[in-house]
Amino acid sequence: MKLKKANKIVSILVTLCMLLTMVAPAFAGDSGATIVTKTKTGDEKTIGKLLIAESVQGKVYDNKNTTYYVTVELPSGVEFSDGNVIDADNISAPSYVGDFQNAFNNSTVDNAVQVENQGDTYVTFKIKGGDYVSSTGKAGFEVDFGLVDISSSAAGDIKVNVKAEGTPFESGEFLVSRAAEGSTTVTAGEAKTIGRDAEFAAQIKVEENATSTFENGDEIKVVLPKDIDWAAGTKISTVGVSVEGVSGSLTLTTSNIDNFVDGDTLTLKVNGQSSDVPGFVTITPKIDAEDDFEAGDVEATVKGDHINSTDVVIAKIADYDVDVYLDDNDVKQVVAGVDDNEIDQIDVEETVPKSFVDGRTVTLTLPSYAHFTQMPDEGSYTEGGLTYTISYDKTDTIRVNGTAGDYPRKMTIRATGNTGSDNEKIELDNLEIAVDADAPAGDLAMEIAGTLGVEKELVVAKVVTPITVTGENKDVKIGVQNQSIGDITIKENVEGAITKDGQYLYIKAPEGVTFTEVPKVEVTAGNFEVDTIKFADANDDVLQIEVDSESTKEPSTIVLKDVKVNVDRTVAVGAMKFSVYGRAIDEVSETDSDVEDNAIKFTAGNVVTPAGAVSAVFNIGSGIYTVNGVAQVMDAAPYIKDGRTYVPVRYLAYALGVSEDNIGFENGVVTLTKGATVVKLTIGSTALDVNGTASTMDVAPEINNGRTMLPARFVAEAFGATVGYANGQVVINQ
Repeated sequence: MKLKKANKIVSILVTLCMLLTMVAPAFAGDSGATIVTKTKTGDEKTIGKLLIAESVQGKVYDNKNTTYYVTVELPSGVEFSDGNVIDADNISAPSYVGDFQNAFNNSTVDNAVQVENQGDTYVTFKIKGGDYVSSTGKAGFEVDFGLVDISSSAAGDIKVNVKAEGTPFESGEFLVSRAAEGSTTVTAGEAKTIGRDAEFAAQIKVEENATSTFENGDEIKVVLPKDIDWAAGTKISTVGVSVEGVSGSLTLTTSNIDNFVDGDTLTLKVNGQSSDVPGFVTITPKIDAEDDFEAGDVEATVKGDHINSTDVVIAKIADYDVDVYLDDNDVKQVVAGVDDNEIDQIDVEETVPKSFVDGRTVTLTLPSYAHFTQMPDEGSYTEGGLTYTISYDKTDTIRVNGTAGDYPRKMTIRATGNTGSDNEKIELDNLEIAVDADAPAGDLAMEIAGTLGVEKELVVAKVVTPITVTGENKDVKIGVQNQSIGDITIKENVEGAITKDGQYLYIKAPEGVTFTEVPKVEVTAGNFEVDTIKFADANDDVLQIEVDSESTKEPSTIVLKDVKVNVDRTVAVGAMKFSVYGRAIDEVSETDSDVEDNAIKFTAGNVVTPAGAVSAVFNIGSGIYTVNGVAQVMDAAPYIKDGRTYVPVRYLAYALGVSEDNIGFENGVVTLTKGATVVKLTIGSTALDVNGTASTMDVAPEINNGRTMLPARFVAEAFGATVGYANGQVVINQ
């Protein structure tokens, strides 16, 4: 008798434990199920009760004379059973709502909360606190849904939708039950990414939906896909049902695995039924992936007696690899010529545990115009179970903080050991880089490589030039002194781009051009301040601006007013290119000579020949031509065809005083502009258009060896010049 009583007590305790696992913590949040039940599809089933609570404590009391309406909708495939009428008996007030005492009283809640309307799939409650709501608690009421019909299409999570917009109560979807279709339910845990060698997959659970579903002799089978093998270490456990050869739990070993596994199939035989509560069996597979298995999902099939054949993903096989990415995905702006640009933290993370094994490397290489200036020290490090070293190479000499030194472009991370069971991650933070002054604007991409096999480009920054310089591009004449080229405007692209530490900014004229005088300087935007502006030396071809204070509030704009220049007779016709350079915008270049070599070029004038002078002489078959006696070089030679002389478009335009900016070519149409005169010619056509007036030439422009060639006489005369030919020379006079 005592033994029977003890067995009965154990049975009751097991039942209580099973039920407790199904009960959600009451009022753990605000609104939600007080009990998430487990049920089956079919008619007249019960689902869990729902607590509907106000969002903020005291709102119902503060508006106790206001009437609110809250509707609860059943999900698709679920409706109230015939004869199920929701009324006061279905409404109750629990003692507590979250951490608060309930503002409703259970004995009077039916006065505050009433059923306003009910349909097949919804019920609407009318709520008015009135004298039935307390000022000290948090209002909430519990709904018992009674009997409902659950179609097979609704199998799974049963979530009701609470519509309480415009009321103090919470809206949203709330899980109240889980409905299963059929005799058993098969589920699997989260499929983790694993490697190929004997690793655990997600646990598979085969659960009865009612007691004694499994009968003695029933089989439970788990079939793995091709090229995935069962491995020793697989775990089996049972609750409520018994399985042959498994006493509660069992770990498969090399000596017993053949008792359960045949090829790709693990088979369990039931030899004891559940009684008081539904039972379940769990299998935690340990698996090997063969080389022929393509990386991706591992889908196991669970089948057997009283089991609907079910496919579950239990793992994701990945080849050993790492991912390299920006921690905050923050592609920062960096400035060319600056030595301490910050970039986002770079994370190097395994995609599969132990990918980073001893000797494997990941390299991070900056482009040729960038270098690490703040980075982890060379040496050994430990991160979780991973030990590794960091080293550097591909160094160049640059200046940092005013001092020249060798700084690397390439970082190598080499694993020296890995005992970690999770995906280890290396965090490279507080990184700073120097960017050369002549670096191209746009994405700065780091090359990721190494013996681990990862190959990618990671954009870590966007490069901007420190300044943009523009001129008015006025025409100036060869051999004329004291000519105005208008204003030169220097705009910072970011505040502080022109630094006080660099001290000087230089504006240099092209060869053969000097400044007539030192121009005035105005700061038209920002709070940048100029100390002095003067000639840098006795040649008068370089202006030196000394920085007094750099901009701190916004990018500044500096204007050199009405700049005047002298142009000698050796200057070539065409665009007049000036340059801006100096330590004020280039902290990085090693030498002052390098600083000048990395100057920013801009056009601040267009050189033309004086009216009435001999403009140019072209020699047939020669790449040399002269402008006012000064020899120039072309990349194509003039030639004669059909009795007409053809000259390369660019050099013919220069000779006629047309600047490079005013030479256009689009869709086979050449457009030359000088002052008010616009000349258009079409490749392969004899039509000539001058300021909209059409005429016909006796030859057509053409492309020869990739160069556009124009008939010299027609083009020159269109601009008012005269053309002569003698002894293999074409002479153009303006």
